[in-house]
Amino acid sequence: MSDPLPNTELNPLWLLHKDWHAGALAGGNPSASIGFQKIFQDWLAPLTPDTFQEVIGSIQQNVLFLNQVLALLEHQEWDGLLHSMLQAVTLKIGELLRADRATIFLLDPQQQELWSLVAQREGDEPLEIRIPADQGIAGQVAQLRQVVNIPYDFYDDPRSETAKQLDQTNGYRTYSLLTLPLLNHHQAVIAVVQLVNKVVPEPEGGSLPLAQRVDRSGFTDQDEALIQEFGGAIALLLESAQSFDRASRRHRAGEALMRATQFLSEASLDWETALVKVLAEAKSFIQVQHCDLWLINRDRSVLWRPCGSSPQRIELPLEHSWLGSVVQAGQPLRRNGLRTGELQPEDLGLSFPAYNLLCMPLMNNQGRLIGLTVLCNKYRQRATPSHPVPRANFDVEDEAFLASFNHQAGIALERAFLMEEMEQTITRRTQELELKHRQLHQEILERKRVEVLLQELNLKLEDLALIDALTQIANRGQFDRTLEREWLRLRREGNPLSLILCDIDHFKQFNDHYGHPRGDRCLYEVAQTIQATAKRPADLAARYGGEEFVILLPNTPLTGAYHLANCVRQSVANLKIPHAHSSAAEWVTLSLGVACLVPEGPAHQAATLIQQADAALYRAKQQGRNQAVMAQSSTPS
Repeated sequence: MSDPLPNTELNPLWLLHKDWHAGALAGGNPSASIGFQKIFQDWLAPLTPDTFQEVIGSIQQNVLFLNQVLALLEHQEWDGLLHSMLQAVTLKIGELLRADRATIFLLDPQQQELWSLVAQREGDEPLEIRIPADQGIAGQVAQLRQVVNIPYDFYDDPRSETAKQLDQTNGYRTYSLLTLPLLNHHQAVIAVVQLVNKVVPEPEGGSLPLAQRVDRSGFTDQDEALIQEFGGAIALLLESAQSFDRASRRHRAGEALMRATQFLSEASLDWETALVKVLAEAKSFIQVQHCDLWLINRDRSVLWRPCGSSPQRIELPLEHSWLGSVVQAGQPLRRNGLRTGELQPEDLGLSFPAYNLLCMPLMNNQGRLIGLTVLCNKYRQRATPSHPVPRANFDVEDEAFLASFNHQAGIALERAFLMEEMEQTITRRTQELELKHRQLHQEILERKRVEVLLQELNLKLEDLALIDALTQIANRGQFDRTLEREWLRLRREGNPLSLILCDIDHFKQFNDHYGHPRGDRCLYEVAQTIQATAKRPADLAARYGGEEFVILLPNTPLTGAYHLANCVRQSVANLKIPHAHSSAAEWVTLSLGVACLVPEGPAHQAATLIQQADAALYRAKQQGRNQAVMAQSSTPS
């Protein structure tokens, strides 16, 4: 079978991939034009009069492919390319070799792990599976670059113990296994292909169980040869997809840096607020549990953390603290796999332990050290079944991003500090001018100060005068003013004004039996319940006097007020405050009178509304208490 990419040196995917690694396609890199020039020279090199037709046809195909790649770059549609490529290649390998399951593990040389993206359900994010690169059969293949082919029955092989446990957990059964390394053109391992359970072709529409579909001859030498034949092409596809994936991360890093710079530029005076957003960008992009920025004070004796980056401002001595020693070293620090107790949380200003950290010096635009950015506890984007806490190590890409981040942040913060200093200077000079002005007009300013103080005291007294001290709801004075105001307003509008007068049944007996402290508590609970039941903002619940309460209901007809009165009565009854000396019930209850008028005449005629409600309340008591009664002369609904 022929290789689909027989000439890698003329294949556009290979050439783009090669120059990408060389940095030729990096954004803004002048060498990009040189890289493309070399590509075009390689395409045209075989062109002679004898090969004209063949080479021109090949060039046309290459240019078409290049246009498609550049279109992806232009529209940034490469984010899912690695997953799509990995999924497509995995499915095709499984189909060609008739494997029930197929997985391609990519090698992460920095983390020394093998990883793969496994689809869960349609529409869900793929699950990232990671295993140590030196463990298991896949790790053995990656380390030794040798094929492992275990025929039927796989469980007879001593290396199957881990797989048995996973099978038992997942409800699966492994009968045969083929694991092969994928090498790039430098003969370095970039991935490991793992095929599980060679199966026989199933009749159309068949649904036999796995045990009946397994090919007991297992994977053959021909299967290995087929993978080896396509290995170079598959490796090329995967490396190219990884290159695009790295480009995607660089693109997202650039966007994160732009957003961070924008935050700092837009909030030059309120830099602590901007700092919160900036650190959130770094925390989200690198995916860490905690991100802090520490600054050096003016006399360079203290390292302090602004309130904006954490709940409270914390200071550490520069000379005698762990972070201070990192600052004084002036070099990036990347520590993965911190041992328990190696660093105390308070060394980093934290309330939880750190399992890894990345520290980066912060310089201003003159190159002077002004602080330190600290990232703690990097985690994976997706949890894995074998890692309930998805920890990840900081790598050189994280360090490069944080260096760029600090460069922009240092410039912007220095500008913010200058603006803050200018503002402080302006404020100080303004205060000096104001002081001179006060000296010239001391008598006038003193009188104004006293007037303002008196106004503030009057407002405080007025606030105190509006609230009943015992029940913490509106008092009689506030009710009287509100009644007058609402009477005049509703008189203009021609709308109804309702009033509910409430009285606690047999409250004197309650006080005599339970005592005044219990009586005060009863008044408070009843008042709060009445206020909570009258929910509209315009409604007013107030203490009218003694054990009497009043509810003022603007724009409410008689039937609506009567309904609310019954709700209030029931809510108070539901409190189930014991009242052994009440003739109405064994609990504290209310009697309520309800009245409604469309206001006419001057404000003092609002007393008519109170009189009607009081008459209705009297009737409620006469009729046995614990009930609401409507006034007979009220405006009907």
